[in-house]
Amino acid sequence: MIDQHYLERFGENRYKQKLSAAQIDEDLLFKNHIDVIDMKFLKELGKSDGWSSIIYDLYYYLEMIQRIDFFSKYYFHSFSPKARNIDSLKLVFVHKTHMFVYNALTDKIYVYNQEYFKGLNAERDYLVIVNDNRQLQKIYGGFSSMLGLLNTGHYLYNLDFVLNGHQICHRRLTTVSLEIPREFVTIPLVLEIAMDQEYHLNTEDIKEQPETEFFRRRVSEQNIRGDAVLRKIISADTNRQLLKECQAAVQDYPDIGLWSFIDNITDFRSGFYQIGEKFEFIQPKEEFMYKKMLHEYQDFTNLEGMNYWFFFTFEKTGQDYDEIFLKIGHFAQRLSIIAAKYGLAARGIKNYNDTIIKEKFNLEENKQIGYSLNLFKSWNTSHSIFLK
Repeated sequence: MIDQHYLERFGENRYKQKLSAAQIDEDLLFKNHIDVIDMKFLKELGKSDGWSSIIYDLYYYLEMIQRIDFFSKYYFHSFSPKARNIDSLKLVFVHKTHMFVYNALTDKIYVYNQEYFKGLNAERDYLVIVNDNRQLQKIYGGFSSMLGLLNTGHYLYNLDFVLNGHQICHRRLTTVSLEIPREFVTIPLVLEIAMDQEYHLNTEDIKEQPETEFFRRRVSEQNIRGDAVLRKIISADTNRQLLKECQAAVQDYPDIGLWSFIDNITDFRSGFYQIGEKFEFIQPKEEFMYKKMLHEYQDFTNLEGMNYWFFFTFEKTGQDYDEIFLKIGHFAQRLSIIAAKYGLAARGIKNYNDTIIKEKFNLEENKQIGYSLNLFKSWNTSHSIFLK
């Protein structure tokens, strides 16, 4: 859980922390499956008239491998980004006394007896999100808690898309836990499905909706050769449309402030802006701005060609910070999908210089920067292929 003490350590002072890793239990979370369901079977069954698989769609949008990046350090990608692309998130579909867990590498769903979670009614159905940061903390130490919640927020945006598409009625629970606690493994969200909910009666395939194509186009353009962004000037008209969609999105996240450094736009003043109900110019770009904005500007980093650098802020007022970081990740995923609509890649960046950023946006001391998202033209420099 993220509290005030955690923020003091891993907020603006995160670069001063020693990111030591802890020894972990590397055993599988779930063992001894009792059955296996092939996703190809569900895919073919989903082509039948009047039948659509909610289970297939959940894993299609959340965990299925959709893209392979050959010039990246991280080859396999789903629709939901994760730090270092570590497979740290699992959706467990609980159907009364059984549970379903997907494995992206085998493309199969494994069925287990429900003996892993406390607080579930054996007569009900649930969606349990499991956040397994055991591997992530090896790289980031305690900072992995914040990253794990941001990852989960991205993931939850996709989950909401599927639940809305299938009109699944649900309510949120807060009293569920693992039967056997595991260090660095948490349950950030549990949804209890309505008693009278009908499955597989959706006559429309949500994968045919236009937004699915934007999920497919969402890329970060990570390239093992270096973090270089190729310059592309965006037209004033495209900029106007994109910012209008971003302003509309802001209204759904009242606890989150959205700010942006904007560059390389036709007939548009490069500089720092606040994005809200009003679009407010704060101050212009200055020389060597990119080097100043990054905490460490390495030789293989070149962001000069980017178009939008979004920053998400919140107030340090002792609120539910876990929920705040989930919302920030959810917001970032929404902006990533908007970006894909306009042919832009979206890359989450944590290596920003908090002091400089707060100064440029005139942010007060009680404002915390929780995350940043860099948008730029997607050129497929990671040499991706998309799976069908």
